[in-house]
Formats: sequence, C-alpha cells, structure tokens
Amino acid sequence: MPDLPAVLLVDDRPENLVALRAVLEPLRCRMVAVASGEEALKALLQEDFAVVLLDVQMPGMDGFETADLIKGRERTRTVPIIFVTAINTERRHVFRGYSAGAVDYVVKPYEPGVLRSKVAVFLELDAKARAAARSEALLRAAFDAAPIGMARLDLDGRIAEANLALGALLGVSARELADRPFETLVAPQDAAAVTRARRIVRDGGESHEELGLPDAAGEVIPCDVHLSLARAGAGAPEAVVAQVVDLRERRRAEEERAQRMRERVARVEAERTTERLRAIQHISDAALGHVAFDDLVRELLSRTMEVLGVDTAAVVLHESDEQTLIFQAVAGVEGGANTQRRVPADGGAAVTRPLGDAITAARQAPMLVDGQQIGALHVGSLFPRAFTPDDQALLDLAAERAAIGIERARLFQREHGIAEELQRSLLPARLPEVPGFATAARYFAAGAGTQVGGDWYDTVLQPDGRLLVVVGDVAGRGIRAAATMGQLRSALRAYALDGHSPGSLLERLNAFQIGLRNSGMTTVVVVSIDPATGELLYAKAGHPPPLLVDTAGNPSWLDDARGVPLGAVDHATYAEATATLDPGSTLVLYTDGLVEVRGESLDRGFERLQAATIAAPQEIDPLCDAILAGTLAHPAARDDVTLLVVSAAGRRERAGDPFPHRSREAGARPLHNGTWAHAVTRSARVELVSGREASAIARRALDDALAGVASRRELDDVRIAVAELVNNAVVHGGVDGSDRVVMHVAATDDMLRVEVSNPGAGFEIRPPSPREEPGGFGLTIVDRIATRWGVEDDAGTCVWFELDRAGVEGPGP
Repeated sequence: MPDLPAVLLVDDRPENLVALRAVLEPLRCRMVAVASGEEALKALLQEDFAVVLLDVQMPGMDGFETADLIKGRERTRTVPIIFVTAINTERRHVFRGYSAGAVDYVVKPYEPGVLRSKVAVFLELDAKARAAARSEALLRAAFDAAPIGMARLDLDGRIAEANLALGALLGVSARELADRPFETLVAPQDAAAVTRARRIVRDGGESHEELGLPDAAGEVIPCDVHLSLARAGAGAPEAVVAQVVDLRERRRAEEERAQRMRERVARVEAERTTERLRAIQHISDAALGHVAFDDLVRELLSRTMEVLGVDTAAVVLHESDEQTLIFQAVAGVEGGANTQRRVPADGGAAVTRPLGDAITAARQAPMLVDGQQIGALHVGSLFPRAFTPDDQALLDLAAERAAIGIERARLFQREHGIAEELQRSLLPARLPEVPGFATAARYFAAGAGTQVGGDWYDTVLQPDGRLLVVVGDVAGRGIRAAATMGQLRSALRAYALDGHSPGSLLERLNAFQIGLRNSGMTTVVVVSIDPATGELLYAKAGHPPPLLVDTAGNPSWLDDARGVPLGAVDHATYAEATATLDPGSTLVLYTDGLVEVRGESLDRGFERLQAATIAAPQEIDPLCDAILAGTLAHPAARDDVTLLVVSAAGRRERAGDPFPHRSREAGARPLHNGTWAHAVTRSARVELVSGREASAIARRALDDALAGVASRRELDDVRIAVAELVNNAVVHGGVDGSDRVVMHVAATDDMLRVEVSNPGAGFEIRPPSPREEPGGFGLTIVDRIATRWGVEDDAGTCVWFELDRAGVEGPGP
C-alpha cells in the first residue's frame, strides 16, 4: 500500500531480518529488507523511509560507514537511524553510532515491545511530517497561483458568491465562503474598517482599505480590499463587489526579513526541543527497562540528575495511608540511590523536604498514574541556582515517565508474586506412597525474578490401584500459564479417578483445553504403572519421550506412542504403547527445559540425560539430584525444569566398562606422523587458538575437510565428538593463550579418523559422576559415537577416534 510509511531493514543475516519483520509486523508500515549497506543506499535513492534499522557488523560496508553516507546526502540526511547490534556493545562503538547521526543504539537481545514502540514513534512523526508537507504544498500553490480575488456581496455585507481565486487565497473552497459576512474574513482588528467601508459604498462611494485576511492556516495576508457598488440599472444598487489584491509582493522585503527571524527563532526552539526529547528518551529508556524495583528507581534518579544537572534527587512514594517510601540519590555516589527509608505518611519535613536542609534550590513534580498521585519527584542543588520554566517542564516530564516505570514495576512484581503463589499451591504438596516403588519430583524456575511458568507434574492413584504419573508444559509464562496449568491438572485428576487410560485421558484433556479461552497449547506425557506387574501404559501429546533405564543399566526412550500437543486440533486421538518397569529400573519424566539448550542439537540434551541417569545412584533423592547435576550445568539453559522420577525396588546391575569402545593399546599418532596405512580420500591439519571459539573453528574446518565425502549423519557425529575433545583440550589440557590445539582429520572409503592434540599433561579419564565434580559426560558421548578411540600421552596429550563407515549412505550436501 503506497500510503503506508516505509521502514528500511538492513542486516546481512537473513534470520535477523526475519526477526525484525516479526517484531514490526503489528505496525502499519511497509518493510523493505536489504542485506548490505550498498543495497540500503540504493533503496534510499528510490523511495523515502520513515526510519532505518541498521546492523553494525556487515561484510563490506559496515553500519557506521553506511550511516555516514546516509547522513552525508542531502536527500537522506534527516532520515532517523536506529543501530541494532549484538556485537559492538562497547562504549566507543555506541559513541561512534550516535556520532554518525543515529537516534538510538539498540543492543541485542532487545525487548520486542520496546523496539516496536521506538519504531512506532518515528512512523508517527513521518506520518505527521507527510501530512504537514502536503498541507503546506497545497497552501503555497494556492497563494502563488492566486489572481485577484473577487466576491459579490449583498447590501448587508453577506457573501453571495466568491470566485476560486479568493478561496485559493484564503485556503478554502469558494463554496465555503458563501453566505458568510465579509467581516468574518478579515482579522478581528480590521472588522470595524470593513463595516465603515460598506457604509461608504452604500452611500454611493468607493472604498480602498489595506486589511489583513487570515487564511485557513491562520496566516494574516495583507490585502488591498476595494469595495464598490454594482448597479442593475435606474440607479438602484443591487450588490457590492469586493476586489481583493494580495499585497505580499509589495512587502516581500519585509517578509523575507521577518521570515529569516522566524527561522532563526524556530531553529533555536527546535534545538531546544530536540535536547528535551533526548533527555526524556534517556529517562524513558530507564523507565521501560526490565529490572528489579529498587534498581529501576536507582536508575531513574541517576538519569534525572544527569539530565537536569542537579546534585541530588529523591522519589517519595505513597505506599499506604500510613507509610511513605523515600529513595534518595546523590550525584557522584557509586550505586545511585544511596538512601532508602520508610517514614510515616504525615512525616512532615521528611516527606515535604526529602532532600535535606543543605539544599539551596529545589523543585518538585507530582508523579501521576491515571490521574492519581502516587508520589513526587524532587531535585535539588547544593549551590544557588535559578530553575527555568524549561527545567520545570523537563522535571514534569521526567516525573511522568518515572511514575509510569515505577507503577509498571510494581504491577510486574505483584503479578509474579500472585502467579508464583498460585503455581506453588497448584503443584502437589506430596507424592503418594506405593509399596515397591519410590517417587520424587523437582521443579526449578528459569531466571531471576521470573519464577512463574506452565510446567507441572502430578501423580494419582486410580481406583484399580494403578499409579498414574504425569508431566506437562503449558506454553507461555505468567498468571495465564499457571492458571491454565491448574485447570488442566484438576481436569486430569477428575478423569483419572474415573479410571481412564492414558490415551483416553489425553483425548478428554484436549477437548477440555480447546474449550478454555485463549489457552494456547500444552504438551503432556501420561504413564500408567501397574504396581503388581510393573507394566507401563503410556501416551504422549507432543511431549519429549520418557527415559527408562532397566535393571542392567540399559537405556530406552518411550517414544512409540506419539500425538499432537493439547489444543493443536479439535478432535485429536492419542495412541498408547507399553513397556515394563522391572525391579531395579528407573523411569524419568521431564519437561524440555531439562534437555533443550538454545543453539544446540536436542540430541545432545538427550545424551546428557541418559548418561546422568545411568551413572546416578539408585536411591530416589540422590538419583534426582544426580540427574539435575548432569543436565543443568549448561550455562545456556533458560527454561523452567520439571523432573519426575519413579524407581522400582530392586538392585540395578552396573555395566562393567563405562567406555566399551576405548582402546588401551599404545601406539603412535599416525596422522601426525604421516604413518597411517590407509588410502586417504581427504585429509586436513588445523591449528586452533585456545578459547571459546576453538570448537566452533574446529567444526567449520571439519565441514570444509569432509564436504562431499562424509554423509550428513557421519558429519553430525564427527562434529559432536570433535567439539567434546577440543573443549577437553582447552579446559583440561593446560592450554594457555600462546599454545595451540592441533586437529588432524582424514577420510578413507571405509573409515574416518580424527586426532586432537595439545601440549598439556591431559586429564583424568573417569566415568561420569554427577555426585562429585561433574564430568566425564563428553567422553561418554565420544564412546557412543566412535567405533574405537584412545589416548596417547607422550609429548603432550592426543585423543583420537575412528568411525567405521560400513553401511552408511552416500555423501550429503
């Protein structure tokens, strides 16, 4: 739609462009996406944009260079630029971004609502600018092209007819002038002159008056107004003819001087307005930040002092009819708000003069939310100072923004407190005791201050004696997710007590969720256990598969019965499958937060869970703790976690060798020494700099070395194993900043071999042990992937592995 304002998105990464489109989709605008600075410059030559969202890091011309060129062009120098970056977050880069003319510098991960609000402001400004430009163009064209205006008046001075020129001169249509008294067309101070002129004309004379005629925009046009009688004949006057001549040409010199003066005044006012907008934006950014309440107030006070240039500031908040909370900050004090105190609501000077007696100049502004005063914002100076009206206006705006931010933070804390209490009350207080079985559960919320989600678990004894265990995950967070979870749990308990099987339970739960308003979707796994036989009957609704570890320590995933999440389709059916929980076996149910890590294959999470469960002790509580220790150590885990474990009485047999594929025969390093007795199809040697990027560089080198040779499955397996070995070499191999990790890789028709060497003394090779210092899971993964592997510890440490290729598919892309 051509009338919609356009937004230019500039980023060399397609996924970032998709994310920006998703954030801005609710706004009424057209989005134009380009992948480089050069394409952005071309797009700006072809059409006008309300705002440009510009990535900093791009190949070729980076964001700063692109911004400089945009601001250097006359056509585009006023286009607002918002930098969006995840890398260049240092102060010097932010300073350079603003120096390049950017109006904002947004660092990822950004809050979608905040970015959308910022873009919406510029869309609104663009719309207003376009409207103003159109109005000005119409008026200017009307004024420039207007010939002499004429109107026919009746003897009472009312306009009977006006020509187009007069309407154009006044910026209205000729029809709008009809039936209006001519006096209403002139400035109020000239109305008496028109009345006098009409009286002269009525008496038979003519009148020339220089009058001011305001146009539709309110501009008074100096005009020569000539009134005369038009006679129909026989000396009888029939009408008064008014001729209006624009005198602006005659006064061009004076108008130009006045215009220059107005422009100078407007420029000063615009600069003052811009500075005020920047100051308010600085405070608004703090008010919109997602931080704890005390930190929010501290940041608001700090920015208010910075913007107004004062020595101290305080927020006085009315908590109740009896208590008032006072935060005070002093410029130059580390940590911002260095005083926080509660006083009685009628605390006198403590409330009315919270800044103290040392202040020589002070101002305050009420903090209003929906017309109600929640407190006041005070600022003061230790030295004499005259606060200007602009200072007071800025303080009023700062108080308005602070009130919004503080009330928002209060509501946020209140909502999460209510939802957390709701969720805690909805989870079972204790698990039922079933002879011969032990059950335990754990729940952890992700992130500080966000302890509310839709994860839940439950256990129910059905009338026939079967034990029903359930784990679910409602999409979303907050009160709605917790409330939906409670409704589903209550419904499931009611259906379970009616004796329904897992599949039948899920079908009824799906119908129940479809009936809930704005309920979204939920994943659930339901397992029914017969205590007499250990038989398991289970069904899943889009949930990760439970893990079953048998008496001998062999793992299996209960993934046969699959179904769509609850709420996905109206009439879903859910298949059931069976398994057996023998004595000494362990059943693990969980939510995806236990195994899912952003940017990592889900298979890695399953491998960690499997290894941790196999290595865990059999006692139920230490077993749960060991599973969590072996799976939650990853720093990128950001989701809620629910774990429900059922253990059948009996001793589990331990596997004799935790690393059955490890070779303990000593030997040389054939790839390093060039002695590998195989016909090599492809080989490579790569030196890796120590640090976090080492494993990523190794994976890219593998992709290059094995492209077109290894199948996709082989390449995925080798990537996983190499990542573990490189990380071990960096973390445990004594590699410092000057040392290198060396990787050799070679492929034949029948085999792949990789050697990872470092100059250090190596590390202890031991089975996974979540109870002690977590570790060993990486080598467990290597052992499961490789056909054989081993360690050489002469002249440093080399860990190698080989993967037989018999029976694999052809090379993948």
